Amino acid sequence: GYQAQFSNWVMGVELSYSAMDLEQSQVSAVVADRSRTMSISDLFLASLRVGTTWDRWLLYVKGGYASAEVDIRSNVISSGVVTSRSSEREGGWNLGAGLEYAISPNVILGVQYDYVSLSGSDRFNVDQNAFTLQDHRSIDADIHAVTARLNWKFNP
Repeated sequence: GYQAQFSNWVMGVELSYSAMDLEQSQVSAVVADRSRTMSISDLFLASLRVGTTWDRWLLYVKGGYASAEVDIRSNVISSGVVTSRSSEREGGWNLGAGLEYAISPNVILGVQYDYVSLSGSDRFNVDQNAFTLQDHRSIDADIHAVTARLNWKFNP
């Protein structure tokens, strides 16, 4: 990231990437012996940051664009057979806040909270076993993350 300080105000931009592997499964309420699994990986965030300083502390808020690879699979529970699958990069947004402390002119420790909301469009796939179309709807995912940070300041 890059940030600049104007009096007690700090503004900047931040790009981040997380090689995560999140997964959630849900049993179908309509079709017996079926479940749907959503996996999220490769999260990218592009955020603007605005904060205020006092002494060696920085308190900030951030927000911007989010993108991740979202994979959806429909399964037969009893056999584990995957009946359909779709994978796409989905977009969304992020909002967060953080607190940092400069332990030296170049080394900064911090903690940050991020809320990420991803949502996608309808997906239609060819069924892997019977060559029929499957419809995967309502691709909405919320991610809550807390991150400990260790930063190096290049221009103290």
